[in-house]
Amino acid sequence: MKRVEVRTSNRKFRVIARPRFFYGWIVVACAFAILCVAYGIQFSFGVFMPFISADTGWNRASLSIPYSLYVFVYSALGVVSGRLTDRLGPRVVLTAGGCLLGAGVVLVSRVHLLVAALYCARPDCSGRDERRLCTL
Repeated sequence: MKRVEVRTSNRKFRVIARPRFFYGWIVVACAFAILCVAYGIQFSFGVFMPFISADTGWNRASLSIPYSLYVFVYSALGVVSGRLTDRLGPRVVLTAGGCLLGAGVVLVSRVHLLVAALYCARPDCSGRDERRLCTL
């Protein structure tokens, strides 16, 4: 808070001026946008499942296995990503996680075998979504 002195004809007042805009709201808005995009991508698999099933010929049960494995491992490794956030800071972890998520979505689109989808659906040890391109 900034103190401002206001003088009138015979009196002097000290007024505390509030800042015009609190910078923390920009941080909150950016975090909200990042998390909406990341979780929107991660958990939109059910929307695309019928189209993937029709395109590849795999049944819904076979398609659910890699995604279920991914969600389980992602949840279980949340402690590791929390420790990395404490150690490296949220800016580094969120930036790396967002890049890995984007790369994972692009690389998983190249999978044509169900075995490759099982291999590629596993997150790496940081708990972030790093799906690898498989050549099976």
